[in-house]
Amino acid sequence: MSLNKQKIAIFGKVLSCVVALLLVVTLVPKFSASAVSYIGSGTKADPYLVTNAEQLDGMRNNLSAHYKLAATIDMSSFGNMEPIGFLAKPFTGSFVCDIAEDGLPYYAIKNLSVNNKRGLINKHAHATANFPDYVKDNSHWEAGLFGATEGATLKGIYVLDANIINSCVGELSHTYPGGDKSKDYIPCPGGDENATGVLIAIASGTTIQGCMTSGKIDSMTNHTGGMVGLLKKDSSIYESYSTVNVKSGGCWGAGGLVGTGKDISIQYCFATGNVDAPMKKSFEDVYLDLSGGIVGVVEGTGIISDCYSTGTISFNGNSLASIDKEEINFFSNCYTISKVQELTATPTDKKNSNNCFVLAEAGCKQSAFNAATADEINAAFSGLEGWETGKEKYPTLSKVKVVSDSGIYVAGGQREGVTPPATQQIVSSALSDSSENSNGSSGGETTSQGDTTSENTADGTTQTVSVNSTEKQVLMIVLAALIIVISVLTSVVFITIIKKLGREEE
Repeated sequence: MSLNKQKIAIFGKVLSCVVALLLVVTLVPKFSASAVSYIGSGTKADPYLVTNAEQLDGMRNNLSAHYKLAATIDMSSFGNMEPIGFLAKPFTGSFVCDIAEDGLPYYAIKNLSVNNKRGLINKHAHATANFPDYVKDNSHWEAGLFGATEGATLKGIYVLDANIINSCVGELSHTYPGGDKSKDYIPCPGGDENATGVLIAIASGTTIQGCMTSGKIDSMTNHTGGMVGLLKKDSSIYESYSTVNVKSGGCWGAGGLVGTGKDISIQYCFATGNVDAPMKKSFEDVYLDLSGGIVGVVEGTGIISDCYSTGTISFNGNSLASIDKEEINFFSNCYTISKVQELTATPTDKKNSNNCFVLAEAGCKQSAFNAATADEINAAFSGLEGWETGKEKYPTLSKVKVVSDSGIYVAGGQREGVTPPATQQIVSSALSDSSENSNGSSGGETTSQGDTTSENTADGTTQTVSVNSTEKQVLMIVLAALIIVISVLTSVVFITIIKKLGREEE
C-alpha cells in the first residue's frame, strides 16, 4: 500500500472512531440525566411519593400515574417551571397529600414560579389576530402548576406564595369581514385554549378537594382564576380556598377562585384575593361584565353553594360572580362583602329564597342576591352545616382549614407537633438513595412499557424510575439514526476515494 493510501486509511479509521464516540456521547447522557426516581409504583394504592422539585417536575413524564406529596417542596431555587400537562396531553392521574390531625395537609409546595413567555415571543396583541403560534390544543398557552387536567383528582394540595405570569393574549374576536357588522365576526383562534390559574389552568372533569392557593397572578389570558383558570365539564371544587391576588388583561373570565366555570360544582369554598381585571371592550364596543370574587363568569349549569368572597373587584365585575342570566337557583347559601371599584350605588334588594346575600353597602353588587347588613348575614348562616358564626365579623366555613402562617411548612422538615403517616416515615431515609437514582443509577429492570424501571428495596417498597418522555426518546432515536447515516456515508466516500487512488496508481 502506498504512503498516500496508508494516510487515507489511518485518517478514515480516526474519523470513524470520532463519529462512534460522538454517537455514544450523544445518546447515553440524554437517557440517564433526565431520569427521575420515586418511591412507589404509581398506582392509587401505592402512589409515587413526591419529595423534591425534580420529582414534581418529573410528573410530566407519566401523566396518567398517581402521586402523593410526601415532603414540603420549596421551588425557589428551581426557577421557572413549565406546566405539567397541556390540552393535547392533559394530566389524568391524581395528586394528593395526607391530612394531619389538625386538618391541614402534612406538606405544601412553596414559591412556585411559572412564566409563560410565548405571547411575548410571538408578539400576541389584542385586536390584531396575530397568533402565529396557534396549533389547536397544542399551543401551550396555559400557565399554572398543571397546564391541563382531564378526569384528574387533586386533594390536599396547598400551593403557597406562587408567582404565575402568562403573556399569551386572550381575545374575544378580531373583526367583521370587510367591516360589515351584518356578517358574523371572525373570532381569534384558541379563545378557550389560553388560561391561567395557580393550581390548574384548564380543568375538565376534574375533582379538587381540600386545596389552597396563595400568591399572585399577572396574566393576559382569558379564564384567569386564583386556583383554576377554566373549570369545565362537570369539574368540582370542594372545601378549598384562595387568597391569590389576580390581575388579568384578558377579555373575559377573571375570578378570585375560578376564572370561568362551565357546568361545574363549587361548594364550601371562599376567596379573599383582589381581582384586577379591566376587561377590554367587546366587538360591540361594550365593556364585558365578566369578573367576580369567586368566579369570573358562570356558564351552562351547575351549583355554587356555601361560598363567600371578600376581596376588591374591578369596576366592571360582580362581588361574587358574573352570570349570563339571573339564575337565582344556581346559587345557595352564599354571601359576598366584596366591593366593586368605582361603584357608589347600593345594591338592589332581591327576593332570593336560597339564602344568598350581598352586603348592603355602597360598592357591593351581586345579581340575584339579597342586600343585607352584617348582622342579617350572620343570622342567616347561624346553625347551617359547615358554617361558623360569632367568632368573626362575618360567617366562616368550618369545613375549610385555613393556614394562618405559611412558615409552618419548611422544606425538608416536619411541621412542629405533627407526626407524618407511618407509610411516609421511610421517606427521609430514602431521599439520599432517591437522589442517587435520579442520576440514572437505578439498577432496575426495564418494564414492558419501556419508560420506567423498578426494583424492590430492602424495606419492601418499590423504587420506580421514570425515564424520558416518549417524545424525547423518539428525538434521541432520530439523532442516533442521523449520526449512523452520516458515519456510513463517510465510510462509503473514503472507500470510494481509496479505490480510485488504487486504480490511478495501477
